[in-house]
Amino acid sequence: MCRADVSSHLCQLCVRNATQQLSSECSLSKQAVIWYEECMVWYSTSFIFSSVATTPSSPMKNSGKVPKPERFMRLVFRTINQTADEASFQSSIGNNKFATKEATNVSGISQTQTLYCLAQCIPNLSPHDCRTCLDDAIRKIQECCEGRIGGRVLFPSCNVRYEMYPFYNVRSATPVPKLIPETKTSHADSNLSEFPIYLSHNCTNKTFNANNSAFQTHLTTLLFNLASNATTGNKFYTADVANTVFGLFLCRDQEDLPSGLCGECVKNATHEISSKCDSFHEAIIWYSQCMLRYSYRNFFNEMETGPVFSELNTTNKDDEQNFFTMKLAKALDQAAIQAGDSDEKYGKRTTKLNDLQTLYALAQCTQDLSIEDCKGCLGIVLGTSIPWSRLGSIGGRVLYPSCNIRFELFQFYKDNDKSGTSSSPERRKGKSRIIILIVVLASISVTLFFAAYYFLHKKARKRRAAILEDNFGLEMATLESLQFDLATIIAATNRFSDQNKIGKGGFGEVYKVWKQWSDHTPLNILDPDITENYSEIEVIKCIQIGLLCVQQDPDARPTMVTVASYLTSHPIELPTPQEPAFFLHGRMDENAVANESSSNQSINTSTPLIFSNNQMSISQFLPR
Repeated sequence: MCRADVSSHLCQLCVRNATQQLSSECSLSKQAVIWYEECMVWYSTSFIFSSVATTPSSPMKNSGKVPKPERFMRLVFRTINQTADEASFQSSIGNNKFATKEATNVSGISQTQTLYCLAQCIPNLSPHDCRTCLDDAIRKIQECCEGRIGGRVLFPSCNVRYEMYPFYNVRSATPVPKLIPETKTSHADSNLSEFPIYLSHNCTNKTFNANNSAFQTHLTTLLFNLASNATTGNKFYTADVANTVFGLFLCRDQEDLPSGLCGECVKNATHEISSKCDSFHEAIIWYSQCMLRYSYRNFFNEMETGPVFSELNTTNKDDEQNFFTMKLAKALDQAAIQAGDSDEKYGKRTTKLNDLQTLYALAQCTQDLSIEDCKGCLGIVLGTSIPWSRLGSIGGRVLYPSCNIRFELFQFYKDNDKSGTSSSPERRKGKSRIIILIVVLASISVTLFFAAYYFLHKKARKRRAAILEDNFGLEMATLESLQFDLATIIAATNRFSDQNKIGKGGFGEVYKVWKQWSDHTPLNILDPDITENYSEIEVIKCIQIGLLCVQQDPDARPTMVTVASYLTSHPIELPTPQEPAFFLHGRMDENAVANESSSNQSINTSTPLIFSNNQMSISQFLPR
């Protein structure tokens, strides 16, 4: 079943992609259903025609929340129930049992916003069964999406959805022009811009006392710190000074900006915000290439949607829907999803509108936000800050402290990522949001095969782990834990400095000292130049303290406080040192080895501990 508002060509492409996906993902399943944005494919070995199926189901919600959920949800349920009635009993598109409906003056959000609702059933349901299915879906909406600016519920037999942006095509009597109007602004720039372009700034109403020199000093230090770190390749950076002033900067992705432009933009922003908001506790400034803000409060990791800078071309007239808004909303939605799911919190989408025009869309969040907060912030932008029914042309931006979006008909970023280009479902194969639910009833033989494979594989892994544990101890259950790259070793040893050496395979300083101590001849390690001028008691005490600090058992090593007490307290009796760490034994008594092995229950008795004649342990190579 395709959405009734899509073209026949788009429907064919969607169904073809869906069937290929099912063939690869659900080849052993007796029942499966897959949903794309534009279509749904469902098969089963049971009879599924003319019957209501509400399982499996897939509820989905927009991360953004509305400020007044009670009033907003009342409007949602009233509108979506009207849409369900029309889909069940008064469908205007043939016998597709499909309907859409819009509501303006959205309660709880804005009088300039529009609510978009959709309801659809499979065509072979009776009107009564269709309404019953949609009733269940609407109840699911109430459970999953209360207070959210968007949501949907997908059943095999029906689905409902609501959003604050257009996600379906509305038939309009207005002819579609050949060219889409473009917004002309004073801030227009392309990816070739080599200079920072100032947009706006906002200073809070709260000012600090001019005599508060400490805050002013800390703020100056913070802004200098931010400007300095913008020249080192960072596109996002946070800092605070004395826990009294907090700040950050965010640049567009470095790949989309000429070299050095981020640093220059942040530097200009620090100068500008210092002059425009020099006596304010909190301020934010936006450039086309960067954003910088500071505050007396810690705002890191917090989603904030105000203050707002918006640059859009709107009209005073509410249209049903401009012909370009659905494509624009879809491109921005896909860019927002990409931004939320990426570590860089940055997404962009390029969409071919016609033979002459291409849409470029960008979405970005500050990198300290979680995935949920980033998607929520961008969802609020799309749902509350763009008056879709009054949008007069393509071109604009909405900037929040925590996220921003931009869309143009000219290329303002580098389009190196071809996966961000979208012109047809065939090119987007595997990139659209796809929901697959599988009910697997595979044959018993296949189940037993995988169960047996899992059991044998797990048993083999346990046996290998036990062998490794015998050879390398309880703290090393895998052979890979013994492997370190050269860079890690260099960093850990401070470039192999002498101060960090513990031994040299039996020839290091620790080994020599321990050997002399064990032979009761510790004074043999003294430098010959000081053998005639020293205190024997003090020398032995220092050697003993040193050996206590390199004992095998970390818990037995003294703390620095204890060491200080040893050095300052003359009549104190020191503990007897234990064996140093990383000490290699010579030949051991076979009985001692046997006794030690039998006392440890975790050691496999079939794998004895082996030592070589040259006092080095023998490595036992294990099969992979």
